Amino acid sequence: MFQSKKGRLLIGLTVILFFIAVAYYTTARAQVANADEVVKMVNDWKARKAKDLKHGQWVHMVYSVTSENRSGVILPDEQMMPSSYTQEDWYYINKDGLVEKGVFSMKDNDGNIFQQSAYQNNTYFNLTFGERMVEDQPPYPFNFDFGVASNIMDAKAIKKSDEKVKGKSRVVYSYIETLKLPTQLGQDDVIVDTIMTKDYFDKESGDFVQTETIWTLANGAQIVDNSVEIISIDGFPDAPDEILKVLEEVK
Repeated sequence: MFQSKKGRLLIGLTVILFFIAVAYYTTARAQVANADEVVKMVNDWKARKAKDLKHGQWVHMVYSVTSENRSGVILPDEQMMPSSYTQEDWYYINKDGLVEKGVFSMKDNDGNIFQQSAYQNNTYFNLTFGERMVEDQPPYPFNFDFGVASNIMDAKAIKKSDEKVKGKSRVVYSYIETLKLPTQLGQDDVIVDTIMTKDYFDKESGDFVQTETIWTLANGAQIVDNSVEIISIDGFPDAPDEILKVLEEVK
């Protein structure tokens, strides 16, 4: 019996030491990075994608959005907008490389559109709520990096690390913004101390794949305010008939 207890004690100690070593290794392998390194990775990725996104054609972009915060948006059916959904957008890029028109659809987990908007003739229309959202908006450059390249320029103490996400190797750049005072944010007015941003790149291809914003609350808890994961970005000579019909409705 004594040997059995001693054996269990040694096994438990070994496990504890193992996890301490893992924690140390994970921390030790994080490296200091700078904004220029991240911007270069974003620009290299955009240059690779641009070869498939020709002017005078359509771009089909699909990405998933997840949040642990409620948006507070009440849809016309009196249901609250889901916090996790798929965004499917069609952009027409004119010969000058500018977005001239487009249709933007939010879909729930079953593939049903719960909110849709469109842009053409310099005007944004929210088809779900039946209103004009923005007018006098001229064609604009198509930028599909979710603002990562510009946001990182203001970041301080950028860290670079390797992570496994859904079984795939990612290079992750992260940085933290510490608020001057604890601040109430979000629909639920939670008190936030710091905001961490994490930008993910595929380790093999160098492609930008995900950006994530994580809030650390005053009580130490962490919640994902917003996570955007790119599913696909492809170019097509024509948009589907259902997309063209939507644009006909907003002339």
